[in-house]
Amino acid sequence: MCDDLVSALATGASGNTQSTPNAPITVSGDTTPEDAAGNPGRSGKRHFYMLTKPAQLRNIIKQTAQTHESCKVVMSGSFKTHGAYAATLGTLTWTAEAVMKLAYTILYVTDVAKALDFYRDAFGLKVKFLHESGDFGELDTGATTLAFSSRTLMAALGKTPRPADPHAPSSEIAFTTDDVAAAVDKAVATGATLIQKPEQMPWGQTVAYVADLDGFLVEICTPMAG
Repeated sequence: MCDDLVSALATGASGNTQSTPNAPITVSGDTTPEDAAGNPGRSGKRHFYMLTKPAQLRNIIKQTAQTHESCKVVMSGSFKTHGAYAATLGTLTWTAEAVMKLAYTILYVTDVAKALDFYRDAFGLKVKFLHESGDFGELDTGATTLAFSSRTLMAALGKTPRPADPHAPSSEIAFTTDDVAAAVDKAVATGATLIQKPEQMPWGQTVAYVADLDGFLVEICTPMAG
């Protein structure tokens, strides 16, 4: 990020800015290096001297500020100028804030391999992997992974997992589809238990519920209207 910013300042992200040859951009202040993934340090400061309009410089800062995989970069700048288009002396500061990502939903099940097979066959999801121990597995469900861990493993780790009860649920997972009835029929044919037939809801969705092999409540519904 630091190098990208220097490059943008030097070349002019707006296309109208030129650095002063005799006054190159310099680095000073409390800068911390980028990590191995290329994410910026937690805080930093750069001083610069350029030929530019402040508005153009602010556009460069806005264009360069970005969100990385593990942090959000917040930038601000202060400028002193002489004339409408003249030398600009400025200080740019930034901070990097940790970004939390929802990575997993993990269901505690009796048999991980059977759970993976069920979700593959009932909902068309791809199996990402099953650990050789058979106690943990994941489905390929995009940015947030739906995973399964055996209750035996969780008990060995000091937890006391209880079987899910679809008639007294504390949570659910949901899949969207344009054809709820067909999806429900397929899930039930694969071994799911029908909890609620497809119904039209007051807010416009069609919603149905089934229970998976371990009793977890699964909602099958149409997408919410935009």
